[in-house]
Amino acid sequence: MNRRKTIPRRFSLLRLLGRGGNRRVRVRGAAEVVSAAATPPPEPVPRARRAREALARVWSRTLHLTLFAVKVALVGVALIGAAFGGYHTYSRIATSSYFDVRRIEVRSTRRAPTDEVRRLVESARGKNLLTLDLDALRRAALGHPWVSEVRFERRLPNTLRVIVTEHRARALLLMGHLYLVNEDGRVFKRADQDEREGMPVITGISRMSYLEHPERAQGQIARALEALDQYYARVRPPLSEVHLGAGGEMTLYLRRGGVAVRVGTELTEERMEKMDAVWAALGPDVRRARVLYLDNVARKDRVTVRMGGY
Repeated sequence: MNRRKTIPRRFSLLRLLGRGGNRRVRVRGAAEVVSAAATPPPEPVPRARRAREALARVWSRTLHLTLFAVKVALVGVALIGAAFGGYHTYSRIATSSYFDVRRIEVRSTRRAPTDEVRRLVESARGKNLLTLDLDALRRAALGHPWVSEVRFERRLPNTLRVIVTEHRARALLLMGHLYLVNEDGRVFKRADQDEREGMPVITGISRMSYLEHPERAQGQIARALEALDQYYARVRPPLSEVHLGAGGEMTLYLRRGGVAVRVGTELTEERMEKMDAVWAALGPDVRRARVLYLDNVARKDRVTVRMGGY
């Protein structure tokens, strides 16, 4: 059975600091003392053997470090050789006439003539296909008014493919002349005679207002395009004009008969349904209609129709 004995310390740093205490000492029992005395001491290792073992450990570590250094050196040599070989190969390819551009293919054009787009990027012909400045070619291709976006594909060994995304004309904008407007509400070119057929015209924005306040004008054009989308959500008579008033009100003009539909500052589905109901109720008299007032603020449930003669 183990016995524990408490012996007071003669000197303690804790006691000097005001934290004195007793030290507990474990006293070994008789059985443990007898066991320790019965165990024979280990045989001493000869000095020569210890020296050989120490030398073997040093030799093993040196060998491992040497092998690691050799591997690192081989990897470094391989990387340097690969970089040098790659650079040399690239230099040979960049100066070889085998990869010179001989064909320029233009795809996905309907409005922009293929020959005109090819002429804009003709500077690529005869240059190395792998070292072409595609950003410069892109800026040149965007010089065509119908080109909205363009990307290039390298077709080895000597073909450059030009893939064009064209503007989608949504309406005409009257600002002294007629200009084409894309789906983003941005003017992208002056409209030719054959490009005006069947296109609704947006009026009410002056050229000076467009140049002085382009963002506001673009927002007005976007509202007009949104009104066109809402109007044509169902089958309805074609429109010839969307007029934007100074106060933000809109008036739609039908292509047939020139009937004016005043929709106010906001074109809603409810107002369009009222127009459809009035249009159906008029029957044959629809040809006499001149103005439909859908912007009655006081009586929103009423639609006023001004009639005219045959």
